Amino acid sequence: MPLKSSFDVKFQSLNGRGLNNSIKRQSIFCWLHHQRFHFTFLQETYSCKKCAQIWEAEWGGKVYFSHGSSNSKGLVTLVNLNLDLKVEKCIQDTNGRFLILDLLIDELHLILVNIYAPNDVNQQVMFFKEPENQLKDFAQENIIIAVTSTALFLKMTKKVEIQFGKKP
Repeated sequence: MPLKSSFDVKFQSLNGRGLNNSIKRQSIFCWLHHQRFHFTFLQETYSCKKCAQIWEAEWGGKVYFSHGSSNSKGLVTLVNLNLDLKVEKCIQDTNGRFLILDLLIDELHLILVNIYAPNDVNQQVMFFKEPENQLKDFAQENIIIAVTSTALFLKMTKKVEIQFGKKP
């Protein structure tokens, strides 16, 4: 799927609220394919290591995981099967709370960040320190972030200077 410019890339983000049920997961994957987005960020997937190959086969394209448990957390970033890209780096936390992909699509360098933050505001303060530290190395890149959180995230984005589009 060729891209004309950095603004042709399409993203979507959804809270899966558990995708362990195969009928629900296959139905969602079918619906997502019809949406024709390049990347889909899913939060609260309840994914675990043993389901990864099954989910990737059902999706039909590349799937990147940050596993939670079979009944909480978990992130998935789905890639459109027609998209040709090279993943330079994949950073996953061990709690299924954030997933960072450093990738190239043609000449476009993107950092995709999928975040499922804790609900508790006090936990969020501590939680955002780790993805923020991981993103400091990418401050000059195009960063796209999907997050389920509160206004605390806005404070973090100002520090990291997130931008999208071509560099000046």
